[in-house]
Amino acid sequence: MTTTAAPASPSALARMEANLQAQRVRLDQIRALEPTRRQREALGHSRIHYGASAARAFRERMRVFGLPVSEVD
Repeated sequence: MTTTAAPASPSALARMEANLQAQRVRLDQIRALEPTRRQREALGHSRIHYGASAARAFRERMRVFGLPVSEVD
């Protein structure tokens, strides 16, 4: 004997659809903030690096492009 789930109510389906749409909007907003591959490559790196040596290298690349650089370490 098999059992089947009762069909979801229209209001439950509407809530699920609204939640999915909100998640899509949030994901699009996050993607808009991330640098594109071309932007990362323009700065001379294809990955995001952390640490003091990476910070120094980043500031040097900024200087090469003539952008203002903070010397705070």
